[in-house]
Amino acid sequence: LEVARVNGVQLKALNESCFINANQVDWFVGRVHQLFLDMGLKPGFSTVLIAGLAYKKNIADIRNSPALSVARKLQSAGWLVKCYDPMVAEYAENTDLTQFDVALKMVDHDCIQDDFLKTKAERVLSWQNVLS
Repeated sequence: LEVARVNGVQLKALNESCFINANQVDWFVGRVHQLFLDMGLKPGFSTVLIAGLAYKKNIADIRNSPALSVARKLQSAGWLVKCYDPMVAEYAENTDLTQFDVALKMVDHDCIQDDFLKTKAERVLSWQNVLS
């Protein structure tokens, strides 16, 4: 993009897709925030477990992970957020995963079973059913 810009070449479709990608997390967090409010949850009081932080399923790479951006934005909005991903060493510890008001499964790792999340949270959402 920078080379095109310096040379005066317009890449409208690419620029628009970059804009959409940049705003996707904000849209998603707004949707999640409203779903939480609709469930009767309250920022500052309600606990949220973000499960699955990697960039994609069954890998440990968190570079450019939208899940981490979602977690940070939810925290900024006042939600009490804990992150968990057994594929990522720094987020793999589950001994302090007590009880949460809601678990938001962001990446569908084979090692994160819904049954496990149901033991940790009253409600379990996946990113797929937030979008529907």
